[in-house]
Amino acid sequence: MLLEFCDLVTSCVVELNVAHLGILIGYQMVALNTVIEDVPVTSKKKKGGSEQYLIPDPIKLDLDDIFDCGQVNEKKCKILNRITFVMSDPAQGHKLNIANVRKYDIVAVQPTAEIMFQTICTSRDIDIISLELTERTIFRFKKSQIKMACGHEVAFEILYVPLIKDRTLRRNILANGQKLVEKSRGKNILLSSGASQQIDFRGPYDVANLGLLFGMSQELAKNAVSRNGRSLLLHAEARRSGRAVIKMTPIAELELKDHWKIERLKEDNQGLSVISETELLGGLLESHSSALSQPPTKKRRKN
Repeated sequence: MLLEFCDLVTSCVVELNVAHLGILIGYQMVALNTVIEDVPVTSKKKKGGSEQYLIPDPIKLDLDDIFDCGQVNEKKCKILNRITFVMSDPAQGHKLNIANVRKYDIVAVQPTAEIMFQTICTSRDIDIISLELTERTIFRFKKSQIKMACGHEVAFEILYVPLIKDRTLRRNILANGQKLVEKSRGKNILLSSGASQQIDFRGPYDVANLGLLFGMSQELAKNAVSRNGRSLLLHAEARRSGRAVIKMTPIAELELKDHWKIERLKEDNQGLSVISETELLGGLLESHSSALSQPPTKKRRKN
């Protein structure tokens, strides 16, 4: 199976050159990162002001400038926009709901305090928890918190550029990263570059090999630069558009065990109007509510 590789965080400083190189060396998806630095909650807004100005619009790139060389297939490549909030206080969580944030493809949070990490693990408004693993002492990773975040389909991100630049940072990142992989069992992990210049980039297979140093299996390491990124994009799309609660299934394709649902809808006056309209379309609205999740049970007669 052909893998689609992702690097979901590159610096916007030299966005064109970095994105171009990332695609040329084998990545199908590259995200340009806009960082919103931590602002103390005690700072007061101007009277009548708004926090809208804090969130810039996503960077727009002319894809023709990237793909004019004809060396890659434009249809198979994506340049995404990502925003990363550096936060230390849970009171700053309202920033995630600012209107301009919705213009970005991916929303990430980099917690700098343990209380923020605990809070963000319960959030459904983000896609990535980006961790600063270069410090020797970092907040503890609890299995229950990581499991909760993974249950919300949120990914944990490890940046590899500091790993290949400095010996001291390498030791800290490996130690902290191994703890994270141990608690998460290697699931929902992203290996991203954080590259701000072309020399920082590594090919996707080289990055997957770095995953082995964190204690990942070969399969999990490949997922960290491919499958996990694609799953994250599906999660981001669902977060922006909302999850579907109703689906349409043609009656001809309805399984025999589910035919009781048709009779149940006919018994309800409201359901009768729904089923009549649906039959004209040749389908059945199948609700995922608890009322229709199980077939009706037969009541026992009392002697």
